Amino acid sequence: MDIPVNEWEQWAVAHDYVQKHGDEAPMIIAMRADKLLEQGEVLGARTFTAIMRKSQQLLSRNEGSVH
Repeated sequence: MDIPVNEWEQWAVAHDYVQKHGDEAPMIIAMRADKLLEQGEVLGARTFTAIMRKSQQLLSRNEGSVH
């Protein structure tokens, strides 16, 4: 069953994936979206695609930060 995920939750999930998987997060999230689409979970696939984009944004922000 597809359950809508709000914007804040999408950012939280994206952040979690980036923390756990680093630069590989977008690829891992995309694979999850593909799997959901194969299973007919269209809303879930769309949600994970949005989460993937957010993870890419988080990673691009991190590239400009000073450590």
